[in-house]
Amino acid sequence: MPPFGGGLCSAPRLDWVRAMALQTSLQALLGCNHANTHADFRAELPAIRVPALLVHGDNDVSCPIALTAERTAALLPDARLTVYAGAPHGLPFTHAARLGADILAFVRELG
Repeated sequence: MPPFGGGLCSAPRLDWVRAMALQTSLQALLGCNHANTHADFRAELPAIRVPALLVHGDNDVSCPIALTAERTAALLPDARLTVYAGAPHGLPFTHAARLGADILAFVRELG
């Protein structure tokens, strides 16, 4: 299993993630993998003219922040990047309360 949760997820939560992944068809898995590795929206991102909140852990080894969130934030005209120090991939599972609070605060700021 990839380093999902970086050791911060409980065993039952990881079991649930594994079970969900194992229920996925091979076709869906391959399609998702292809989309994740071949999609390139860099040309389109500067045209997005709405506020965007990007939340990322700086210890995400499956999607390193320097290759993903930082580059995306630089291309979005109205982006805010919130970085969780030491946080891995899987923030909804490892930092649920903080993530929810950050999203709610962002939405409230939009008014």
